[in-house]
Amino acid sequence: MNKLTQKLLFLFVLCVAAVSLMGASFILKVAERNVIATALAADFSAGHVKIWSGSAPGVENAATGTLLVDWTLNATNNSTNGVTTLGTVANVNASATNTAGYFRITKADGTTAVAEGDVGTSAASLVLNTLSIVSGGPCSLSGTVTVPAGT
Repeated sequence: MNKLTQKLLFLFVLCVAAVSLMGASFILKVAERNVIATALAADFSAGHVKIWSGSAPGVENAATGTLLVDWTLNATNNSTNGVTTLGTVANVNASATNTAGYFRITKADGTTAVAEGDVGTSAASLVLNTLSIVSGGPCSLSGTVTVPAGT
């Protein structure tokens, strides 16, 4: 994520937090959401989505746990109205057996973290059909990343 995007995200979170405390509503203009979504699409280009076992260490820290699945993202991801849609992602087979704990999105180098989130079978940042990952089992991925409008 470039420095402009980092600053925009920081300001957005700061404003939402401040406005939430005051009980008011804060809405981010679509054009601003598009700036962030476009930057994310660029960071995701040929990047990776990885599922790890264990607890998320925080996106600024090194990944922990056992790497279970590693998808390589398409070089082309589209953004519109604050939503980044991932291009077609090739299916892969799981590399280890364990319980999925969190996911991380990295840049194309496979190590520079861009985002991290929870996994679950419902109501999670990344919804899986099961948290029980089995080595050699087929894994597919598709989806979108939405920059929220606000509160």
